Amino acid sequence: MKASIIISTYDRPKDVMDCVNSILDFIDHNFEIIVIEASPGTHTFHQLKKQYEGNSLVKIIHSKNPIGLSRSRNLGILLAKREIVVFIDDDCIACPDWLQNLLSEFQESKIGVVGGRAVSLFMGHNVPKWLNNRLTPALGISHYSNERQVVSYVLGCNFAVRRNLFDELGMFREDLGRRGKLLLSNEEVEICKRIKGAGYLVIYTPKAIVKHKIYPSRLKMLYFFKRFFYGGLSEGIMYYFGIKNLFLTVKEFLKTLVFFFRNPDMFSLCSVLEKVGLIVSIL
Repeated sequence: MKASIIISTYDRPKDVMDCVNSILDFIDHNFEIIVIEASPGTHTFHQLKKQYEGNSLVKIIHSKNPIGLSRSRNLGILLAKREIVVFIDDDCIACPDWLQNLLSEFQESKIGVVGGRAVSLFMGHNVPKWLNNRLTPALGISHYSNERQVVSYVLGCNFAVRRNLFDELGMFREDLGRRGKLLLSNEEVEICKRIKGAGYLVIYTPKAIVKHKIYPSRLKMLYFFKRFFYGGLSEGIMYYFGIKNLFLTVKEFLKTLVFFFRNPDMFSLCSVLEKVGLIVSIL
């Protein structure tokens, strides 16, 4: 099965080269790697072009303006020439059987999306005591079990979609997904929802593994506060919550607030901030 592998990046040459190099040893002419470099300057773009000059499997594309993750992925989709489009984050390292195990799930025609597992790769620092499994999805770490299963959505750092479904159902919504310092999200949740609505299955396989780098800056409380706030904001944008839902949303916020006072831990505080983001999206 042929696949286009899309990597969106923003001025992180070391990370994206680590990612590309982890894939190159396991692909041939049936595959292509498309790197979308979206930083405003050209230094990283030229650095990547020089690094992979003469390698026909790697295409480096520069977008002149910061365009956000969803638009960057959509640009990659437009350039993709293979039947399956694979997405991997630029700070991920692919394990040897990653691509094979991801693509093997598409033998059934009713399967539209396949997501893999992401394990943490902490970059030489101590993990805070308050970090637990309820918080790690905010770091792009898998929260599903170790069994293959049908799911509602997959992790955005490691998944694949049939190319034709983007033509039939549309591409990623560009009002969702990270844009610069705005930690908007849910672009993969929304596309999975659309694909499921068209009658296809979304599958999680624990065999398609990537290692997701976790840098110290993402282990600060402030990062999680922002991440959950923008998660709530993204949920409101995704479902077009209107003012008529404000009462119910405030009611849910108050329930979450009560839960926090009864269980004052990091996760319950982040949950409160998520509801605040949802309310802000309505207002």
